Amino acid sequence: MGWNLEGAFVQGNYCGDISVSGVVTLSRVAYGGRVEHHIELEHGINWQDKIVRPKGDTIILDNDALTSVKEPA
Repeated sequence: MGWNLEGAFVQGNYCGDISVSGVVTLSRVAYGGRVEHHIELEHGINWQDKIVRPKGDTIILDNDALTSVKEPA
């Protein structure tokens, strides 16, 4: 598996503490050589009323924040 995970279903940690899952819509090499993934959320987030994102919203996770990757069929 390479760095481009577009179309893969992933799970990871957003802002260090929030478990998220969804489909990667874009993988890119960011400034400094880091790889980041744009994730369309499978479920919404409401973390202590401070971080609120609806289902289907897109967030960005660094590759290091991913905990599970299921490649597309």
